[in-house]
Parts: sequence; structure tokens; C-alpha cells
Amino acid sequence: MSEPQTRLEERRSTPDILTSGTDERFFQSLFEFIEEEKRYLRCPEQGPDELRYIIYRSVFNKVIARATAYKRLLLSIKAEYDDTIRELKRRQDEARMRQRNLAASTSHPRSLTTCRRRAAQLRDRISVLHRETAELQEEIQRQKLCREQSPWIPGLTVAESEDPEALDGHLKRLEAQRAALLDRKSRCVSLEVRAELDAKLHAAELHRDQLTTENNRLKVLYRRLRLVCDRLSSWEEEGKQVPLEELLGSMMENIRQTSGETFIFNLRKTSGNREFYYPWCPDVSSGGFTILFIGRILGKNNNTTAILL
Repeated sequence: MSEPQTRLEERRSTPDILTSGTDERFFQSLFEFIEEEKRYLRCPEQGPDELRYIIYRSVFNKVIARATAYKRLLLSIKAEYDDTIRELKRRQDEARMRQRNLAASTSHPRSLTTCRRRAAQLRDRISVLHRETAELQEEIQRQKLCREQSPWIPGLTVAESEDPEALDGHLKRLEAQRAALLDRKSRCVSLEVRAELDAKLHAAELHRDQLTTENNRLKVLYRRLRLVCDRLSSWEEEGKQVPLEELLGSMMENIRQTSGETFIFNLRKTSGNREFYYPWCPDVSSGGFTILFIGRILGKNNNTTAILL
């Protein structure tokens, strides 16, 4: 038999306290409300349920609101039921809390053992990591030492440094670069050597200028002496018709007029107790050379003596 039929039979067998038609319709609406809410909330058919309790409590509140004579009594009954239910729920919550605490307390030793075992595993793992780290550091240091001790070839990769053909090609390039550098070095000098060479070049240029000046002066002197020599030779071939003093004076005058120079030395002719002075050469060396040259032309038996003052 279904629950709605049971409710209907119970309602029919219950003595009517409120016999008015309005109350009958009210109770009918309450029963319909209960059934509709149960279906809507899908309350279980058997056993205690929180949703069913909420539905009936709402219906009971409607009954209390509808009643007039029994309202105070119904409120007292509802208060007692609420207190009882609240106390039962509190005890149930406490029981659940105790069960959780008991489960936690019973599982605590097991959790502590698990944590200790996990800590031991982590310590072992840390020891392994430390050992591997030390090995890696030793390997890095060993590789570093090998790299420092082994000759490193710049410009080549690791693969090329192990390839004989690549090494031969690199050697040829280095030899070509070395030859080019040596050739360039042979054509270059240091700054100190360059400064020394510049100083020597400057001194050589000065010496060249001095020699050029001296050469030009000697050329002029040579032309003058050649002129004097030619005149003296002609004078001697012509039988010495003109006195020597007059000849030399005319030659010196011609030279002075053509060159515009003033002679600062004199030629002295001694004949007995007389002396004759003639202008001659502009410096000692040239004058001495000229006088000796004239002496050679005149000969040793000639009374004329050239004396340089």
C-alpha cells in the first residue's frame, strides 16, 4: 500500500476535531503540498531524512498559523520538537567530530612513521645529489685542466682540431700569414730606427748642401785660375812684352769687375829692395793655391817672388 493511501486512511480514521469545510480544504492542500514537495525534492521513502523534516516543519508552521485555539499549545510542541531535534543534531555532530578525532589520533602514528620514512628517503636522495654534484665538479675541473694544458688552436672547432686535413690547411694558412708578416716586417723599421735614419738623412742633406756650395765656389775659382793661367801662358809665349805687375793688375781688375768681389789679400813682388802689392784672391786657401800656381808658371829662376800676407 502506498504512502498517500495510508495518509488518506489515517485522516479518515482520525476523529474530526475541525469539521468545517474550510479546514477540510486546508488540510487537503497541506497533504498535496507535502506530496508535491517530496516528489520535487526526491526524498527517500524510508528512513530519516533532512529534506522530509524540513517539509513537515514548514507544514506544521502553516498549521500553527491557521490554528487559533490551539496555537499556543502547538507552538510549545514545536519548540520542544525543535529543541530535541537541535540537541540530537548537536550530539550527532559531536559524535562525528569524536570519530574524526579518533581516526586522526589512530592515524597519527602511522602518518608519523610515513613522514619519517619519507624524510629518510629524502636524506638518501640528498646524499646522492651531493655525491653526483661533487663528481660533476671534479669532472669540470678535470676538463678545465685538460683544456689549459692541451694546446688550443684558435680559429678551429673541436671537430676540425681532430681532422688532419683541416689541420694541414690551417697550417698552410698560418705559414702564408707568417711569410706575409715577415715580408712586411722586412720593409718596415721601428720608430727609433726611423728617427735615427731621418736624423742621418737630414745631416747628409746638410752635408750635400755644403758640398754643393763648396763645389760651386771651387768651380768659380777654377774658372778664374784657368783664365789667369791662360793669360800667363800667352804672356810668356809672347815674350813677356808687358810687365808682370801690369798684366796681373789688369787681370785682377777684369776679374773684379766681372765678379763684383773685393780682394782682401795682396800679391807682393820683391825686386831688390822694392815691393809691389796687387789684389788677389778672396781667401787664404785659394790665395795660397793661386800664388803657388803662379810660382810654378814663372819658374824658379825668376826674380819675382809671390808672398801671401
